[in-house]
Amino acid sequence: MRQSNFITHSNLLLELSLTTNILAGSPLNYENLYKGINLHDIALAAMPEILSHEREPTQDEIQELKLHPVKSAELLHAASPSEQAELFVMHHHERIDGSGFPYGLKGDNISEEGKLAAIVDSFHNAMEKHAIMGLRESILVAIFEINIHTGKHYDKTWVRLFNNMLREHWLPDWREQQLRNFKKVG
Repeated sequence: MRQSNFITHSNLLLELSLTTNILAGSPLNYENLYKGINLHDIALAAMPEILSHEREPTQDEIQELKLHPVKSAELLHAASPSEQAELFVMHHHERIDGSGFPYGLKGDNISEEGKLAAIVDSFHNAMEKHAIMGLRESILVAIFEINIHTGKHYDKTWVRLFNNMLREHWLPDWREQQLRNFKKVG
């Protein structure tokens, strides 16, 4: 992930996570969310050749990639220990049905931080994956992908809160920004 993409990724995850957490009544600590979001993929910085997309990764490289949440949590722990932030980092690829990594945790064995992290990280990754479709369409596809996997990959309660956040806060702001941009161009 290039530096500018990493910054954009972290900023969007921060906005989505914090707003969703506020709608949930702020059960997750702001400072720990901030640390977790900004460092959740830090170990990927040491894997540029694997992420270059110039070739398919080997099985060993895929296994190394699947350990990036653990390695990122270790780096976070060394820099600024925080159990909640470390759980956000370690669990951001875990899935409710146990199909995630690095541990294959299921249901309530996944931290609340990890449940939220999985949604916002997957949402942004889906937007990037479908970016060729255009911004509006990529957002709609990302919303669809999160919702179709509710209860299987993503926690139902956090998805409901995430959907409310998108509907009440994020999408209206996004639509207003698009209208302003359109008026500047048109």
